[in-house]
Amino acid sequence: TGLAGSALLFEQNEILVTHGKILEDQKQWFERQTISGDNQSIEATRSALFTHAMKIQELIINHPQLYKYLYEKKDITEQTSAEDKIKLLMIAEMLCDMLDHAANSALSGETKEGWSVYACDMLDNSPVFREFYMENRDWYPSIGLRLN
Repeated sequence: TGLAGSALLFEQNEILVTHGKILEDQKQWFERQTISGDNQSIEATRSALFTHAMKIQELIINHPQLYKYLYEKKDITEQTSAEDKIKLLMIAEMLCDMLDHAANSALSGETKEGWSVYACDMLDNSPVFREFYMENRDWYPSIGLRLN
């Protein structure tokens, strides 16, 4: 019986070792899949943000008179056409949507910091953006911009 018991223990030990190896292999596979999924999510976010930014730039290219209101500290005045006012407010909303997306994304490090710097620059250089954001900041709590 001692010999049979030893053989049984040896066989159980082999099963446990094999089972442990399978579990370790599965763990490594899941870790690789998680990293791959995270990388795909980050790239999808970057792509979506880039596409969003390109749409805003396309609007500005098609309406270059709007540029100064967004990047050169020009205020909307009585001389600003009603059509341009609407376009500027829509662009400000698109910018806030894009910045909210960036703030809530899986981006990290320098990339996420870059979006934060861009948001602060827009706040400093675009009265229309600043006004839209301040009037609607409850819509975008993740952006977290503060007026100095």
